[in-house]
Amino acid sequence: MRQALWFGVLSTLIGLAAFVWPLVASILVGNIGATISIYALAATLDLVLFVIWVVLAMRYSQRASRGELFDVPWVARITNRWSTPT
Repeated sequence: MRQALWFGVLSTLIGLAAFVWPLVASILVGNIGATISIYALAATLDLVLFVIWVVLAMRYSQRASRGELFDVPWVARITNRWSTPT
């Protein structure tokens, strides 16, 4: 249950960072063309991150709906909390 919470919190933080970095970069870059390029790249990366997030969330949801008990590997690695010994 805690890993599901951490999955949500970490996904939210990654999503916020994905939305904020183009703003910071565009403030540092004064060129309009560069700013447009930054936002085009950011929109592409946001779409890729969203697809990855949806795929992971659906996989974890399906496993949980079958009653499986499992660790979310990248969350367990970041939080250093494993339900089973590694």
